[in-house]
Amino acid sequence: KVIGVRVSKKNQKDVNVYFDKETGLLTKMEYQTIDASNGKDVNEERIVKEYTKNKDGIMVPKKITLKQDGKVFAETETVEMKFLESLDDSEFKK
Repeated sequence: KVIGVRVSKKNQKDVNVYFDKETGLLTKMEYQTIDASNGKDVNEERIVKEYTKNKDGIMVPKKITLKQDGKVFAETETVEMKFLESLDDSEFKK
């Protein structure tokens, strides 16, 4: 069971986000985007299939399925994730 929320911002496309009612974890994001191969609008879904705890005990997405117009476009699995304490300001200079 999930609960859905539509996020809107002026001059931006809406994003629908869905959260698991029991855990509060994100289960799916859905939005309109442009297919890079043909320049056409597509409905894109990012579905989180599995979460895992990182070394700090934080739940992070492990397996994600990406669909475009209902067809599987990619499936990903996170093998390792590191959170940085900070970034040097020089990382953001052009």
